[in-house]
Order: sequence, then structure tokens, then C-alpha cells
Amino acid sequence: MKSDTATDDRFIASALLLQSAHPGPKLYAATSDINLQTRLAAVGLPYVEGPAAT
Repeated sequence: MKSDTATDDRFIASALLLQSAHPGPKLYAATSDINLQTRLAAVGLPYVEGPAAT
């Protein structure tokens, strides 16, 4: 299965924009996608692992 990196990039960019607009509260992404988790960690966005897709 091919990862959709353009969608991941848009999600990460939106999360970074939201985080910069509201610096007080902590923003977490919830995902079980290991590739997205790696990309989130690379830009310093915390994540929580959601339930695995079946």
C-alpha cells in the first residue's frame, strides 16, 4: 500500500499552522500510521497512537 505523502504533508502543515496560531495548548495528533508518526516526530509534533486499523 502506497503512503500518500501529499496528504501527510498537508496534515502536518495544518497542524504546525494551528500550533503556531495557538501556542498555549498542546496539540497532539492521533494516528496508527507509522510513516506519519515518523514524519510528525521529525518536525517536533507529538502524537498518540490510535487503535490499529483492521
